[in-house]
Amino acid sequence: TLQVIQWGIIQEVAIYFFHKKRRPRKKGRKKRETRKRKEGRRKKEIRSGTVGKLKVKSMVIRKGMKMRGAKKIR
Repeated sequence: TLQVIQWGIIQEVAIYFFHKKRRPRKKGRKKRETRKRKEGRRKKEIRSGTVGKLKVKSMVIRKGMKMRGAKKIR
């Protein structure tokens, strides 16, 4: 009878995991993410020049960085 009980428990666990996997995806998530990424790309403005003392072909300057002169080298 112990084996029978164990088998029952194993089945329960298996079913639980199986159901977890089969849950449907949240709708409308992917599109929003890609849109966000595109927006981020649009916000960055590429300018060529110097960053500190380095000569750089293209720097990525984010909107907020213009004032501070903190520039990210691409």
